[in-house]
Amino acid sequence: MVQSTAPSAFACRSNRPEDAEVDLLFVPVFEQDDRLTDLPGLDDATGGEIARARASGEFRAKLYDVFITPVTGRGWKARRIALVGAGDPVDADAERVRRGAAPCG
Repeated sequence: MVQSTAPSAFACRSNRPEDAEVDLLFVPVFEQDDRLTDLPGLDDATGGEIARARASGEFRAKLYDVFITPVTGRGWKARRIALVGAGDPVDADAERVRRGAAPCG
């Protein structure tokens, strides 16, 4: 028997990442030299957890890697940040971006 479920609520907005009032904010990260300079204050908002995870090798930004941490600092409205590995930027194309977005769904 086929069961039907109600669709999940989904909303799309265009605003600054730090202003997104969401339970989980996904941030793509490339392997090589992606210092997240386009998102100033992100590491501070996580209490330094992003820098710690990257320095220890817990998160290497390999394709499909995921690292989730709570937001503990000020300035960001999301409750948690999920870094999603985007792999090598040389390999970035539409298909890679689409596949990299899959874990976010």
